[in-house]
Amino acid sequence: MGLLQLLYILLSVCLVWCANCKDGYSSHGDYCYALLPLKASWAEAQQYCKALGASLAVIENNDERLFVEGMLKREHNNISTGQIWIGGTDLLQEGQWVAPETLEPLSYFNWATGEPDNLMGQHCLAIFNSADLKWDDNLCEVHNFALCKAEGSADISIVG
Repeated sequence: MGLLQLLYILLSVCLVWCANCKDGYSSHGDYCYALLPLKASWAEAQQYCKALGASLAVIENNDERLFVEGMLKREHNNISTGQIWIGGTDLLQEGQWVAPETLEPLSYFNWATGEPDNLMGQHCLAIFNSADLKWDDNLCEVHNFALCKAEGSADISIVG
């Protein structure tokens, strides 16, 4: 994907998202959520979210998980990836999951059966794009869509 295409996508997202979660973006509590329409590695996805003044979505409790699941189910026809990146990694220490920006330990999980399994060195958190939307640790290099989250009152712009 060319730089101009990426900037166009980010600008398009910003033009909508900068308007306090209107026109296709979802708000829940004090936060805005957007599913970015491009596939990227986990680190790239985090950078794309950051360019919008956001971060990969850290899901902190059951209420937020249910909201995100509803949002993803509404977007299901637009998701052409097996998983969606969210905020969480155990790259620094296996089994110790932390938020991408703050490195604060995560305390809420919705793991699929048998996960996390660290298969072949999986260290990045994703949601399975399936009926149950359970969580998986995946290889960070895999290209998936990203779920971004920002404070609703944040100054969201494409300038990082």
